[in-house]
Parts: sequence; C-alpha cells; structure tokens
Amino acid sequence: MFPLWIAIAFLSFVTLFLAVEIPKQKSVEIEIEAERDVTSILAYRKGVIAYLQANPAATGTIPTTSLTTFWPLGYTNTGAFWSNYINPGDGKLYIFSSSPANTHMMSKLHKLYAESFFIGTKNAAGNFVSFNGSVTMPAPPAASIANGAVVIIGR
Repeated sequence: MFPLWIAIAFLSFVTLFLAVEIPKQKSVEIEIEAERDVTSILAYRKGVIAYLQANPAATGTIPTTSLTTFWPLGYTNTGAFWSNYINPGDGKLYIFSSSPANTHMMSKLHKLYAESFFIGTKNAAGNFVSFNGSVTMPAPPAASIANGAVVIIGR
C-alpha cells in the first residue's frame, strides 16, 4: 500500500510541475518568435536601404533576388514574410509584412517604437496608422499591403 502512495505523490508532483511549466515555456516561445520577427523585418529594411543607396533611381517593388547581396551580415531571408515598395511619386520607402502581423510582434514593435510616426499598420480603410496615432495617411494601393500588416515608412 505504501508504494502506491509514493507513486500517487510522484504523479501529483509531475502533474503540478507540467501544469506550471508548460505555459511558461509557451510564453517564452512566443516572446522569442516575436523578437525574431522584429529583428528580421528590421534587417530586411536595412538590406533594402543598402540596395537603394547603390541604386537610388529604383522604384516599385525590389525583388528579393536583387537584395541578396545587400543583406546585413548573418541575415538570411527565410521566405516571403516581408516586402517593400518605393513610391515612384515621392520616393517613400515602405517595408511591410506580407500578411497581417501576429499580435506579439505588434506588441514588441510597439514597445520599441511607440513614439514613432513612421511605424504602424494598415487599416481596413487602406490607411497607414502610426503606433502613436498621430499619423494617418493613405497607403499606396500599388504596394498591395495587406490589411493589418506592419508597415515601416522611410529610409
């Protein structure tokens, strides 16, 4: 009978540990993914800016294949997460996520750049809205920015 109580106590401790530890691990995973996404979009932006310094007349969307030699050291573009657009009319650079950003990435960007006028999202009305709420302006339709996408404007 005594070994049965030891086994039950052990299983209770393991269950309690897992009930506490698994949510902690998930929280850490989410934080790491958000940090990775923020670092990735900022590195992508840096590569596009380097390309534009070498090719100042570029407009429209610069294909990823043209950007590979301009990536920052150690950066590997891991797919079609980010895109870019240079407005031919005013030369503004738009870096944006290819799909609506997850809330954790948005939260991380907001913590880092809450006061920025030039980092925000595109709303359903087709406008760029800065994180601080001070800037609302039309996003260029030719850029094909998804609603809810993270948008960074400027060089």
